[in-house]
Amino acid sequence: MLNLLRERLGTREAEAILLAVQLSAEFILLDDKEARKIAKSLNLRVFGTAGLILLGKKKGYYKQIRPVLERLEQESFRLDKKIISKILKESGELE
Repeated sequence: MLNLLRERLGTREAEAILLAVQLSAEFILLDDKEARKIAKSLNLRVFGTAGLILLGKKKGYYKQIRPVLERLEQESFRLDKKIISKILKESGELE
């Protein structure tokens, strides 16, 4: 299975998905679009970085997530603008 995954994904994503399947993980953290698609097809519950940050706000770890998302961008972490808008709307920080 690992070799099949590596044909479509990077080594890190392929190994993470394989490990999640082997461990019957509750969820997996992936940002790569193709990796997320494959993980979902394997019935894994997928979170991305932005979704995890939103969950952190809902659980009270962050008062605001906009500064966190801005900091990620400053550190060259790429998030799709549509995802950022969606997360900010869900968090109540964007009308």
